[in-house]
Amino acid sequence: MKKKLLCILVSLALSLTVSAEVFEVDGIYYYLEKNWGMSGYSAFVTCKKKYVNSEGIIIKGESDYTGGSVVPSEMVYEGTTYPVARIDGWAFDGCKDVTSIYMPNSVTSISVNAFRNCKSLTSLVIPSCVKYVDECAFDGCSSLTTVTLPDGLAWIGRAAFADCTSLTSIVIPNGLTKLPQSIFYGCSKLSSLDIPNSVTSIGSGAFSYCSSLSSVNLPEGITSIPSGLFLGCKSLSSLTIPDGVTSIDYNAFNGCSSLTSLTIPKKVTQISESTFADCKELTSIELPQYITSIGNRAFYGCSKLKTLSLPLYLTSIGEYAFSKCSRLTSIVIPERVTSIGDYAFSMCYILTSINIPDGVSSIGNYVFQYCSNITTVNIPNNVSSISEGLFYCCGNLTSITIPDGVTSIGNSAFYSCRGLTSITIPNRITSIGNSAFENCRGLSTVVIPNNVVSLGDQAFYDCDHLSYVILGKKVSTIGERCFNTYSNGNYVLKTVTSLNTTAPSLGNDAFYVLHDATLQVPQNSAISYINSGYVNYFDNIVEIDPSAIKG
Repeated sequence: MKKKLLCILVSLALSLTVSAEVFEVDGIYYYLEKNWGMSGYSAFVTCKKKYVNSEGIIIKGESDYTGGSVVPSEMVYEGTTYPVARIDGWAFDGCKDVTSIYMPNSVTSISVNAFRNCKSLTSLVIPSCVKYVDECAFDGCSSLTTVTLPDGLAWIGRAAFADCTSLTSIVIPNGLTKLPQSIFYGCSKLSSLDIPNSVTSIGSGAFSYCSSLSSVNLPEGITSIPSGLFLGCKSLSSLTIPDGVTSIDYNAFNGCSSLTSLTIPKKVTQISESTFADCKELTSIELPQYITSIGNRAFYGCSKLKTLSLPLYLTSIGEYAFSKCSRLTSIVIPERVTSIGDYAFSMCYILTSINIPDGVSSIGNYVFQYCSNITTVNIPNNVSSISEGLFYCCGNLTSITIPDGVTSIGNSAFYSCRGLTSITIPNRITSIGNSAFENCRGLSTVVIPNNVVSLGDQAFYDCDHLSYVILGKKVSTIGERCFNTYSNGNYVLKTVTSLNTTAPSLGNDAFYVLHDATLQVPQNSAISYINSGYVNYFDNIVEIDPSAIKG
């Protein structure tokens, strides 16, 4: 889609309203144009008709060329002989029945969209005098199998051979210095490519979706791997990145599902967004020590990556950076890291342990979601909140220490942490989110500290071994089904002690308790609880001396 938009934009940008007279000689359409810097005129091969939009911009051409088309080196018009110097833009655009093209050595340039969508064209020899091949010149020539480029070629435009889905080989001439954006985009049968050392720049998406490309040599003179360079190159199994490369842009190797290993040059300082996403066969990668950031989805879905040494100077790990690295067993986060993005290690199913350094102050949502084998994680003292879904479905997490500086526990933070048998909630916490401890079936006792104001909906829902709860002095809101602890036909919650002299407001079905369960409340406060509907849940409401309560 991006490539198609590119061709449309290029067409609009380079098109001009046609005013020159088009005429036909021996089945070929031409118009004449004065030679630049010299006397006389040259003939340009063109199409029968060009369609323009409301702004006078050419959007497509129409011709009736079929079979084998032969372009002469010169033509005669009204008694005068003119050299044929260029294949003009849109000349053969959409001529789906053209099977071959002969171009003479008099032709020096091939313009934008000249042979676009010539779907029956099977082979092509570009004359030795051609210096310029313009944008999208052969885009969509889906039967084209071989192309010979001249040694003197100086410039190729963007997407020149995009979607040539039958192209199996092409020789890039020595002397060419740039391979432009999307030049071979979607050439799904191109299996190998030899890029001469004269090339010093390669455009973004140049080889995107070349799904049969298994080997390519990158010239030593390039300094960057642009965005989407090998996007969707699912047959690429190995590659050497030149030492002079200093940057690797987003999506560069996304979907290279046969790539097994790679060494990143020492001068690279960041791994960009989705750079290695879905490299499903990648088992090892060497990252240089000066990398400071790993972008969003950088290694997403690298399902065979078992171990990884993160760089010494790394400071940030992006969203989904290692999500679905399903064979990653352990990872050490360097001391300089300060932030870990949302879902960074989600679905790392066999990850058993991870050490988070003290400098980390921000841990995103669902970072360890579905890390079902993780048993313990340290949370640094600089962290001020347990984010949403942080340990979602970490079923084997048995212990966790929440730092004293934490002030909130987010929604679903410990959802379905069934191995968790106890939890100490620090005194500075003021809120516990929806489903924060839902389905934590190992918890038997919970003490809510005095600064907590609100308990979210289903905060302790389905904690089917929870028999005793202490609610701190400031708890004023208890959400819907907060303590719905019904299990196998039994109500397990036996005793709740509330230290607030004013009854907290209740959401629907806030408690599922034993019919003879006891609610303990401060002296002289039972009326408040009775009037607030607590008698609907507890058969016994008892006033006690709060000072005698020990969590």
